[in-house]
Amino acid sequence: EEANRLLQRKLDHPEMEIQFVATIIVRNHCRNPSECRPVNPGDAYIEALRAGVVGWFIEGQPHYEKLGVNRTEENIRSTDLTPENADGGRQIAAEFCRVGVDLAPARIVVLYGDPNSPISDARINSFREGLDEFCPEAKHRI
Repeated sequence: EEANRLLQRKLDHPEMEIQFVATIIVRNHCRNPSECRPVNPGDAYIEALRAGVVGWFIEGQPHYEKLGVNRTEENIRSTDLTPENADGGRQIAAEFCRVGVDLAPARIVVLYGDPNSPISDARINSFREGLDEFCPEAKHRI
């Protein structure tokens, strides 16, 4: 649902630079190495990414190959970090501050993972803290 709202916003305002942060796209659930089933290949984000929205994924980005997406040919811009819990949010904040200098101040949409997941909360909270640490002058807003 959030990805659809991002897509619609981009379609309504094509000149606007829109970026989002998403946590934990669980591609597969495995009970053991030989028994895995697909859970979320990340297809909900593809149309927004194709429209020019920039994705920042903490631990798992869409499974582009499985979804038939060629990131290079389609000029899809996304970054994926697979870190440990809170440190992941901090790492992606540092990278966002580094490459997003021209976006300041940016309004950032955060797409949380499972609402009952303390891991997702830790990552987003440390992302906020990382923005304050690495680029407070940018005055990015979440």
